[in-house]
Amino acid sequence: MSAVIDKREGGDVLNFDNFYLNFYGVAKQTGIRDGSDVFVVPNSVKADGTANDIEVTRDQFYWQNIWGQQIYEDLIEDGSFLRLREVTLRYAFPKNLTKSWKSVQDLSVFVTGRNLYLNAPNFTGSDPEVSLYGNANGQGFYNFNTPATIGWNVGLNATF
Repeated sequence: MSAVIDKREGGDVLNFDNFYLNFYGVAKQTGIRDGSDVFVVPNSVKADGTANDIEVTRDQFYWQNIWGQQIYEDLIEDGSFLRLREVTLRYAFPKNLTKSWKSVQDLSVFVTGRNLYLNAPNFTGSDPEVSLYGNANGQGFYNFNTPATIGWNVGLNATF
């Protein structure tokens, strides 16, 4: 048996999935729709320089016109993960089985699985390793990307 375990610590990911889920009102945090979800913008001031005390209601107008125009700090998530990248199980047939075959010296079978497990506890998307820009150098941008696929190989190795 052989295995490859991949661990990444850190690496911020801008998760645009959350932007669109909030914008269209399907994210959990947009679920209060009775007008009772009010707040005062933190660290803000009025035009005259005094501390802001004006309440803002988080309604459809807020999510589509105010929240969506801000700096996207709340969309940045930790891209740390632990992934079981590859596992191979191999069985080598005993030599006494293959010695009667004149042309076969060794014979083995194997099964390999790829991307069998992913733990990304601080990322709400499907896979923090995929990128909006594919394999290019633009890592850290996530927007409804397809996660890495799980793959299986089954094979036979023969030495003649």
